[in-house]
Amino acid sequence: MNITLITPSSPNISAFGARSLSSFLKTRGHTVCVITLPIVPETYRNENGFLYARSYEYSNRIVDQTIEAASRSDLIGISFMTQYFSAAVQLTRAIKQRLSALVIWGGVHPTVRPEQCLEYTDVVCVGEGEEALAELAERMEKGRDHSDIANLCLLKDWKIIQNPVRPLLKDLDALPWLDYGPDNHFVRDMQTDSLVPFDEEYFMRFMATVPYYRNIPLKSFMYFTTRGCPYHCSYCVNDFYRKLYGAHGFVRRLSVERMMAELENIIMNHPCVEEVEFCDDNFALRSVTEIQNFAALYKKKIGLPFQLLMSPQNITEEKMMPLLDAGLVFVETGIQSVAEKSKELYQRLLEEEQLLCAAAILNKYRNRMAPPCYHLILDNPFEKIEDTLKTFDLTLKLPRPFWFKRSSLVAFPGTLIYQQYQDAGLIKDEREEIYKKILEMPSATYVNFLFLLINQNYPIGLLKLLSNPDIIHFLNRKGWIPVWVIAENGIRIASKIAKLLRIVIQGDWKALQKRILMIGKVSSGIPSSKPPAF
Repeated sequence: MNITLITPSSPNISAFGARSLSSFLKTRGHTVCVITLPIVPETYRNENGFLYARSYEYSNRIVDQTIEAASRSDLIGISFMTQYFSAAVQLTRAIKQRLSALVIWGGVHPTVRPEQCLEYTDVVCVGEGEEALAELAERMEKGRDHSDIANLCLLKDWKIIQNPVRPLLKDLDALPWLDYGPDNHFVRDMQTDSLVPFDEEYFMRFMATVPYYRNIPLKSFMYFTTRGCPYHCSYCVNDFYRKLYGAHGFVRRLSVERMMAELENIIMNHPCVEEVEFCDDNFALRSVTEIQNFAALYKKKIGLPFQLLMSPQNITEEKMMPLLDAGLVFVETGIQSVAEKSKELYQRLLEEEQLLCAAAILNKYRNRMAPPCYHLILDNPFEKIEDTLKTFDLTLKLPRPFWFKRSSLVAFPGTLIYQQYQDAGLIKDEREEIYKKILEMPSATYVNFLFLLINQNYPIGLLKLLSNPDIIHFLNRKGWIPVWVIAENGIRIASKIAKLLRIVIQGDWKALQKRILMIGKVSSGIPSSKPPAF
């Protein structure tokens, strides 16, 4: 059977779900076309300083070319997260007007909102899709009814049929390697706004560019080694999945041997890869023995710099040493908030001492790694300014250098925080207020601006002065929002200029040359919607 898998996404086109589905379906004898459609929407600030997307939709040209690429398919799947809902609707409406293929939606948003999605698509896949999609394709080929397939939700005789989910895939090693093409793979070129073959040039272009040793930008390949997460953070959809499947066996991992085999294959076929980003929610959940085994094999077989997300309580000397020896160059970890009410709301009960202990360990190895990144969640409507300042005070205690990834709290459907918002009457128009809200950019308030100043290593004494309650009370008013928008943009531009000047002054011409070569080759726009680090 001919199948097309479409993924609306950010400029990061890892598209793990579609690539896993494609390779799985190919092992069952199907012909699969993978279309990745990155999009960066135009944005605007509302009167409260929050950043929103005007629309997540594509040009008629892209829609036409996508339909042409999928025109020979009998089954078309669209996988997406909540912010790309309108893009999925746009594509599906056009497909159903011009093609006779069955359309199935999957991914995070269809899993948590299947009934809403059935207003637009023929079938919804809830949860993991490999076996469900393969069974659907097999029954369609044989002309058999597919209304009772586990994981599928659909309309039959004007009634919604919600079939139970099948057991989770336990052995991730048994899955085929992710499918990166290039045959029958297409991607949207954002510069020309056209659909093009996903060849090596575009593989390189859409990898993240990260500056590490000597400020030389490296092309980073994103890779997942686990499915599931053991935590219950209220802002994350993992808790919904755990309730869907049950906690037992929810977290599954690739073996170290399987990881190395797939990474070796990726690097052999894509020599442009210079660094590996392990995207697991908390890579350091593994035991010390597992970490040591991974580090030894990675150093021997891969040997590239790599980065991890780690939870503060798992950042220990015993785990850091083998990872550093294997090539660890960057760590992201989550603070989110240290205010007691916020920690309870987020279901993250880390103590300040744990955070500072983890920060001390990361700082100890500052000559071997890039400065660590700490994730913060701002714009919590349940948090008073005094609570936010408790987190601000903690950040002043963190050993420098470091930087922040500041996120605006978004109550995505399926999360516990969504229910909190709903109970408090904070959701008036879900699609406008949640689906289009930009996660990666907090509101333009004075308090949030202070966190940006910490990112720029402003003197501690000055930051303490600027966080004086009287100053905050005056400058955090709504009327100042346009000023902080301009100030934030100015800080970012000045920071980039300062980095280039520093490279010139140091005479690091190799780093400067590579940065110049990257200009125009790296897609610009809002970063990928990666969840906060744990």
